[in-house]
Amino acid sequence: MKRTILFLVLCIFLAGLYASSGGVLTLDEAIESAMKNNISLEIAQIELKQSLRNASTASSYIPDLSIDGSFSASGSAIDSSGSMIARGGIGISMSLGTNLITDATSKSIERTLANLSYSSTVDSLEESVTTSYWNLVAGSNQIAVAQNSLESAKKSYEDVLTAYNNGLGSELDLANAELSVAEAEYNLKALKDSYELSEENFRILTGIEDEDIVLSALPDTVFLNLPSADELYSLYADSTNTIKTYSAKVSQSETSLISTKLTSQLPSVTLSAGWDIGPESTYASSWSGGFTDTASVTVAFSIPVSSYIPGSSGYNQVENAKDSVSIAKLNLKKAENDLRNSISSSLIEIGQERENLLLAEKKAAIAEKTYDLAKEAYANGLMTLSDYLNLENSLFAANISLVDARYGYFDACVGLGFLLGVDYETLTDLYGEE
Repeated sequence: MKRTILFLVLCIFLAGLYASSGGVLTLDEAIESAMKNNISLEIAQIELKQSLRNASTASSYIPDLSIDGSFSASGSAIDSSGSMIARGGIGISMSLGTNLITDATSKSIERTLANLSYSSTVDSLEESVTTSYWNLVAGSNQIAVAQNSLESAKKSYEDVLTAYNNGLGSELDLANAELSVAEAEYNLKALKDSYELSEENFRILTGIEDEDIVLSALPDTVFLNLPSADELYSLYADSTNTIKTYSAKVSQSETSLISTKLTSQLPSVTLSAGWDIGPESTYASSWSGGFTDTASVTVAFSIPVSSYIPGSSGYNQVENAKDSVSIAKLNLKKAENDLRNSISSSLIEIGQERENLLLAEKKAAIAEKTYDLAKEAYANGLMTLSDYLNLENSLFAANISLVDARYGYFDACVGLGFLLGVDYETLTDLYGEE
């Protein structure tokens, strides 16, 4: 595909900039820095540890242990009689409820959901860094275009000023040339201000504090020949975090229903054991130094009955658990539909951005050719300065639009990749046009 001379200029400009910087920050390095320094991800890592700790199955099978003791003394205010009671004991108890049957499965699903939640946070951060990174690259390209436009405006101004000083130009031509320089300076400053703001957001996102950030060049445009939305959904939906999460929530609600039924309808057993020890006499004056102890074992069971009665608490718990399963399945269906719609929208956006890029390339090529012809015509006195400067501004606008269009198409393709859970390189390898 034909590239305009502008992009040769850009490549030379940016290559010189990179060479003088001492190194280029790659996208992978930016993502790695974000993974180490982003505060939101640090919070997510702590929350993951908490969730995995809470989802441990060991706690369900470890009995409750206790050590207790007591001491009391009493006596008469009239004589020296009195009593003293001191005892200590050890207790152990464990409930053998029906929830133990589903506990391992339930905890496993909780761990899966915790990991999926963390993975989604990581993916979201990576997408934000990627978007921010390439937005900065596009911004630097726009600055290069604006800088080139300013230099052209200054050159035109110098030519007009020379002609004016030699009595060959008018004050109107000089004023127009000055205005053209002022507009070019304004455009360049506006783009630099916007870049600085984007760069600050990028630093916050990644934790990078280097004084100068030099980025890679925007990849060459690769047009994609993509399958239909239904085909892409069939290929990638099941591997996305969104569908995995909602599928796991369906499994979680189904397991909860089983647990609720077992708890509400089957008996539960509680085992407890204890050992008590204390002095054989409660009277200090008659205590010979001996001790007495007591050991006990208790087995208690409970058989629920009310859960079979419509309207009872146990019955309602089962019905609510059934409703939760239905809601989880509907949420999964909604997530599937939303993903299909998002894929369709992304394909439409990619198609539109492709057409926009092709049109922008044509406009930039025409604007450049027109500008070259105008330059020659103005030098030969066949065009007014005002018309010439207008065409110069048109070339600047066309080149800025071309930068925007290249970034827009690339960003749309990257967005589809994140939606499907695949990187941009994989998309271009699989679906890139020859």
